[in-house]
Amino acid sequence: MSDFRARHFADPEGYPQTQVLEDFRTQPVIAALLDNPELEDLVGDDPVARFGDDLDTLVREAADDALPTNAWLTLDGRWLTIAGTERRRYFNEYLGALPADAYVVRVLYHG
Repeated sequence: MSDFRARHFADPEGYPQTQVLEDFRTQPVIAALLDNPELEDLVGDDPVARFGDDLDTLVREAADDALPTNAWLTLDGRWLTIAGTERRRYFNEYLGALPADAYVVRVLYHG
């Protein structure tokens, strides 16, 4: 919204407030939120910035954030504990090397 407002303040007559609101509301991610307000908790305060990248980047980042945890049990029975950025890199390499018919399960446990 700040970009649209800045354009309006730079040229109030050429870019009226009604056009600001229209342009803001018709952005795909904003339109999706207006149609599904329950998604707001999932996307945060600035959905345009969050979803501004291309689809491949968004999918890769979502997978990087959603799947790896600090502790894993591998197919060969090893428990691994890896933290930080190494965790994502190692996890993605491990997933890439799994057989196509392997299942990956994430278990959340809060004791």
